[in-house]
Amino acid sequence: TPAQIQMIIPAYDLSEPVPVINRDVTFTTAERGSGEYDLPAGSPTSRATITRAHTDGSMLTVAPGHSLLVSNIILDGGSTRSEIGAVDCNGGIISASPDSIVTLDELAELRSSNVGDNRGGAVFVDYGATLVMRRDSIIHNSSAASGGGVFVSSGGTLSMIDSASLMDNMAYVSDS
Repeated sequence: TPAQIQMIIPAYDLSEPVPVINRDVTFTTAERGSGEYDLPAGSPTSRATITRAHTDGSMLTVAPGHSLLVSNIILDGGSTRSEIGAVDCNGGIISASPDSIVTLDELAELRSSNVGDNRGGAVFVDYGATLVMRRDSIIHNSSAASGGGVFVSSGGTLSMIDSASLMDNMAYVSDS
């Protein structure tokens, strides 16, 4: 049975990595008026923001054979926070394991992730995995040694449709 996680508060600090295992998962912002708990009127954004507050691995790791849908939400890699800095992992925000599917849909935003000398500042797509970006989703302001915003391994797939974009990401080669 798929799980749906709807953010009902405007901002949340994620204190440990989240493995997406044993089911398919959807992360989204609760629609206004959809229930008792809702983003407060006057919130600075109509999308909730989840910010990395840990240094252990990707924010979300999708297990082989499973899927993750990210829609109408901001996932912030936290690299602008002094206690986070560069994180030692591939895919600072999302790591897609072999045969998994990650979909960024409808205003999903991944931003500000730095994985230092690793691959995929925001997203790492392993062999056989798929990343689909669509409907104004964006990955921006992320960095890595290879694949500033997204690193797609040989045999992995990246599809971008309906105004999806990669902007202001940086890949570099370290001196070490």
